[in-house]
Amino acid sequence: MSMTEQTSVSKQSHKRPLGSAEKLSPLDKKSRLPINTNNAVRNLHKEINMTTNEDIMEVLTSMRADLSKLPKMQKDISEINDSLREITQSLEFTQEQLADACEEISTLKARCDEFDDVKMQLQSLKLRNTELEQRITAQEVYSRRENLVVHGIRPREGNFENCFETAHSLFDMLGLPDFPLQRVHRLNNSRYRDDKFVPPLIIRFVCFQDKLAVLRNRSHLRGTRVFLKDDIPIEDEIKLDILRPTVKHLKSQDRTTTIVHGDQIRFRNKNYSVKNIANIPADLTKLGSKENDNVFAFSGETNPLSNLFHCNITVEGTVYPSAEHYYQSEKCKSLGKADIAEKVLNAELSRGAMLLGKSVNPPNEWYGEKGANIMKKVIAAKVNQVAKCKELLIAKRGKSFAEATRHRIWGTGVPIYSNETLNKDKWSGKNLLGSIYDDILKSIPP
Repeated sequence: MSMTEQTSVSKQSHKRPLGSAEKLSPLDKKSRLPINTNNAVRNLHKEINMTTNEDIMEVLTSMRADLSKLPKMQKDISEINDSLREITQSLEFTQEQLADACEEISTLKARCDEFDDVKMQLQSLKLRNTELEQRITAQEVYSRRENLVVHGIRPREGNFENCFETAHSLFDMLGLPDFPLQRVHRLNNSRYRDDKFVPPLIIRFVCFQDKLAVLRNRSHLRGTRVFLKDDIPIEDEIKLDILRPTVKHLKSQDRTTTIVHGDQIRFRNKNYSVKNIANIPADLTKLGSKENDNVFAFSGETNPLSNLFHCNITVEGTVYPSAEHYYQSEKCKSLGKADIAEKVLNAELSRGAMLLGKSVNPPNEWYGEKGANIMKKVIAAKVNQVAKCKELLIAKRGKSFAEATRHRIWGTGVPIYSNETLNKDKWSGKNLLGSIYDDILKSIPP
């Protein structure tokens, strides 16, 4: 075949029939792209490559930064693990403690049950103890029923006193025969060492009826300093000291008023004990004071000015149930009787504190400085702390205050129930307590 024929054949072979698609290889397609298109593709590839590289570098940089934090994260994780272990150990320990606490609670509950039983037993023992004390006191009272205490009777002149002769001299004063006696002696007490006072005489009769005969005739002793009373235990003496003034006053209302069973007042067919004496109508028991235009006299537990008035008083951080508790305890301490001072502080009643303190009798000079300072201190505290006391003090301004008791130092020497209570000419005591109130009132502005 000639060259011309080959050329024509080649041309014919490259001609696409009508209606048929020309099939080209990728290489042919690429070779047939325009020059401008090829450049654009290359630029696109270049941009894609550049963008991809930047992203990769950015990712790598970020990964490097994250990888640099990995040791710290590992350290934090290690610390968290250590904390978790400690928490776990603490929880285990707490669970052990909780188990021990539950066991202790169970033990305490069992003990509380035991304590309840002990408490019931203690209450039962207290009741039993109270019953036994009452029985012992009753037996003591019964054993002393033949005894009679005589105050104010002086011995006959001489170095040696025959107490039996002194007792018979009492019978002569009463116009009675000489009764047979078991025993007679003086009460040895330091409070009677003053020459002005003598120890009381205790007479024990053979027959109880003889003692009653003496008591029935004691009216012959009026006008003398001699008086008689039953020999009773200190517990009953405290109660009677509270009841006697009330009885004396109530007898003006009803002559049949008397003391029964040693610790109760029989008034208008009703019995009143020390604990419920306040149930007596108030208008019948105004025993705490008397007054006129010049004098206001006070006495007893019902009057706020009296040392026996029950009210809490704080002195140097210590709370005292009454001024009497403070005075008697400080008096005993100043005289070296700390054991008695402790008993005074534990006394339930102010009159009980007074009677306990009376067992320690100071010399007369003690009242001038030490005693006066003690009393001034507690009375000043009482006026400042007890509203009833201060109000009464101010309300009676212009009158002289007087403690109407038999005490020869603090009181007037004349009791509240006497007809001479307000008569200054009849006072045998110094009335130092009343003078203290007078001075305190002067310092309070009107």
